[in-house]
Amino acid sequence: MEAQAWSRLIDALVRVEDIAPSDSGLLSFGSAPRNGGILVEKGRICWAAAPGMQQRLRDLLQEFAVDRGVDLDRIYERCRAEGRLLGQTLVEEGWITASELETALRRHSAESLIALCSDEEELTSWISRGGNGYSPRFTFRPVDVLLDVVSLYVPDLQDTARRELARFNGP
Repeated sequence: MEAQAWSRLIDALVRVEDIAPSDSGLLSFGSAPRNGGILVEKGRICWAAAPGMQQRLRDLLQEFAVDRGVDLDRIYERCRAEGRLLGQTLVEEGWITASELETALRRHSAESLIALCSDEEELTSWISRGGNGYSPRFTFRPVDVLLDVVSLYVPDLQDTARRELARFNGP
């Protein structure tokens, strides 16, 4: 990732940290929300999404699924019809563990942030949606997502960085 993309990534994560803890919404990239963004709730990242990355999330979930042949599209459609969250449903029904879901979501968010920040598009707006709705178990601190991005480039430094940052753990 080039220096300019790292700068955009850091700027985006700082903006996430600057959002009021009581606010929830989308930090959008590009000229419209459909161009990608970071969904934030209570100062934590619920997910990051970039155009064209939907299949990658399915691939990551499939990698962790107990039954590699599980029809994720069928489960997704059922969740959509019932108004349920896919990830939580996969955990509740035993298709994936909570830890595996967290790993898949963080990896997908890291990869999406790389895609969003590598593009020339700048952050454009904060779109507040108010309210809550994501399980705190499946939301992440901006610094954890940053470490996931770094681990994609320098995997052997991630544990060292986590230990070092844990010494400064605070609000």
